[in-house]
Amino acid sequence: MIGRMGELYVAMYTNGNMADAVNERGYDVVTKDNERISVKTTARIGSTGFVAFNPNTLDLADRVIILRFNQEEMELKILLDAPIDEAKRLMTERPDGKLSIAMSKLFNVDEKVRSDEQIKVSK
Repeated sequence: MIGRMGELYVAMYTNGNMADAVNERGYDVVTKDNERISVKTTARIGSTGFVAFNPNTLDLADRVIILRFNQEEMELKILLDAPIDEAKRLMTERPDGKLSIAMSKLFNVDEKVRSDEQIKVSK
């Protein structure tokens, strides 16, 4: 469920559309400029674990956005928003053949939670 929530968030964030099929090969959101985005959403807190990608369909995406869902604050936070080539440089191959990005590469200990004053208000 948080995966679909993340996809909807990214569709709104990019002013794009969710992919036609729920399990579209390689991407989840398409922007108005036809940029295909692979969206990964995790509820992991801290720097342990990883986000996995299928190497067989990764080249179908143009961009990767990784989100963290904070259950306590009911908030989605963007951990990575990068072109596919930049995201691939963060990936390592796992024993099962999948590619992954370690959470430790995305986690920033010194990062502060934003205050409500930093949120832009729109009509």
